[in-house]
Amino acid sequence: MYRSITDPEYGRLVRARSRLGSKAPGYASIVFGLPLVETTATDTMATDGTSMFWNRAFVQNTPDAELEAVVLHEGLHVVLMHHLLRGDINPDLWNQACDYAINLIVWDANLPLPDQALFDPKYRGLSAKQIAKMLGDQEDDQQSGGEGDQQSGGEGDQTPQQSDDKPSGAPENPT
Repeated sequence: MYRSITDPEYGRLVRARSRLGSKAPGYASIVFGLPLVETTATDTMATDGTSMFWNRAFVQNTPDAELEAVVLHEGLHVVLMHHLLRGDINPDLWNQACDYAINLIVWDANLPLPDQALFDPKYRGLSAKQIAKMLGDQEDDQQSGGEGDQQSGGEGDQTPQQSDDKPSGAPENPT
């Protein structure tokens, strides 16, 4: 369905995508081919590998610079083929691992992600599959009462969290 850029939120997304052309030209081409599809199925933004889905309330409440970062973030899921590589990894764990990997790239592109994004420099240089294994091992340690890497999660908390050594102003990933 054709949408007009006179729709305020759709227009903000189109402009965010366009601004990537001057801020991160190599990455911008990733997102230009993805149709923007409004949905309430996600609270933020998402991709299935062929479209970029967006929630109106999220776009309304996200500053322009962070919106650019999230648009790039979703495009990176596609270019890194995360929708094709999951295999039998738990979908939530896989998304977290992918987000950690992607947010390091977005950070290196000097784009600020929202505060709730997953970011930890200890994952630099690792693939999403390697990060997923580490996150899975942490969950296993926490479930069994082991003494695994407790830096990434609180006591009894089985959800990976961002590291305390995150640089000030580090990008975040809501997806």
